[in-house]
Amino acid sequence: MGPEIAIALLSFAGGIVATLVGFVGKYIFDYKIAKRQFELEKKVTERRLELEERTSVSTVLGSSQANFARATGDLYARLSNFFEAPDKTRNWLEPADTPAEDEYYLREFCRRLFYFITWGRVTQDAINSLPIGVVEERPDLQRTYVFVNLANSLLTYTWLFRGLENYRDEDESFHLFTGTLERIAELGVRLWKEGEQSIPLNSFDRHYDEEATMVVLRDLLAQVSEKSSDESPNAPGIIVARLATLFAVLAGFLAGNYSWVIDVPEEEEIVEHYKKNLQYAASITERDLPFPELVPQALAELMDRYQSKPLSLKLS
Repeated sequence: MGPEIAIALLSFAGGIVATLVGFVGKYIFDYKIAKRQFELEKKVTERRLELEERTSVSTVLGSSQANFARATGDLYARLSNFFEAPDKTRNWLEPADTPAEDEYYLREFCRRLFYFITWGRVTQDAINSLPIGVVEERPDLQRTYVFVNLANSLLTYTWLFRGLENYRDEDESFHLFTGTLERIAELGVRLWKEGEQSIPLNSFDRHYDEEATMVVLRDLLAQVSEKSSDESPNAPGIIVARLATLFAVLAGFLAGNYSWVIDVPEEEEIVEHYKKNLQYAASITERDLPFPELVPQALAELMDRYQSKPLSLKLS
């Protein structure tokens, strides 16, 4: 083979190699561009879906979650006021001859508790209407849902005083029946729907004066008064112990979720106040009942049952 032919072959081969290298290089370059474009489009799609999901959640929840936070803060503030000087505020819960004649403190206390129960139910219903997958990815919604169950149970749970002699569980003197709590919540939801997703004060006032279900809630709070109509001398102390437990749980929930809404003490101070309030509740019973030892343990078990830890209370 002559040198001319060899050179020609080498040139031809070099051209082929160059062409292949160029082709491979362009393929790699196009692949990287396509991959990058795919990744960008994927991120845009994920972001769009995330925004759509948030919009969907916001649409379903509406203002219910915000109203529940406000109702929780309002009830917490009222309980805080009550426990600042319970010897005085107890007398402000004395009922009149009829609900329409009740003084402001009892009526307003009942309203805040009623709104808390109502907005809790409205919020739970809204959460229930969301896809399960969405709720599973939203720990805040899960915490709110189980907290509502826990807080409601503090008004109905008879074993909060397990081991207490002569605790009456056959009537609603020391607690609300679960069915009564359901009827209160249903009444609130009905007023919410009639008020186009709000609960007007005049609607509450009308039902406070006339609704039998509301009277049960009023009578429960009225037992705290020194002039309680209940025949049991322990009734005021038992109800105060319930309110003290609810107060502590509300504080824990707000501290962990809505500390920006209302000023809540640190956990250690919450526990300290809880024990102090239970001691006060015991002091107004006939034989200084052992609430500080009895009630926190039952609360701990109840929190475990609902998988709810609004705060890490050192209860026992």
